[in-house]
Amino acid sequence: MGQCGCGDFSGDFKFKGPKGITYVLQVYPPCKECDNPAGMIIYSMNEEDCRTWDVDDIQEIEIQDIGSFFSIAHPREIMKSVIESIECFLEEGVEDELRSAVYKSIKENKKRYEPDSSK
Repeated sequence: MGQCGCGDFSGDFKFKGPKGITYVLQVYPPCKECDNPAGMIIYSMNEEDCRTWDVDDIQEIEIQDIGSFFSIAHPREIMKSVIESIECFLEEGVEDELRSAVYKSIKENKKRYEPDSSK
């Protein structure tokens, strides 16, 4: 979490854990304001924490077997972004392009876990 507030709480997904615990997963992009790298936070919340932090509207996912895979930034997207940045020769920095690639991956993750509306 960055000093500028770039990593403030905004959960992307939640999933149930043992003994009434809810885990909230937050993925955030890098921040050039406070030099914070891209990262992931996993919050462990009891029922009271869930009410306090209002996690009702966060998309719930199911963790299969041992775990589930979450894409953060695909190498193809990173390379595409780096090439575009080089072509622009610093008009838009690599950090901005990487941030875009991370946001795109977050959006793709959310699409992948949306409930099937055809059921």
